[in-house]
Amino acid sequence: MRRANLSGAEFIDSTLAHVNLTGALGFETVVFRLVALVGATWVDGRICGPNSYEQCD
Repeated sequence: MRRANLSGAEFIDSTLAHVNLTGALGFETVVFRLVALVGATWVDGRICGPNSYEQCD
């Protein structure tokens, strides 16, 4: 999903664990509900920690 345009996307009850989101566009409109982000590479290059659910911690 690197550099993907995610404008208006909704991720509900899903996992994005270990997904690379570096450079993704439209992130300000993305909805995350019940989403696991453990180990994902966030838009700004951070790696999401083991307690990352709905937001990258």
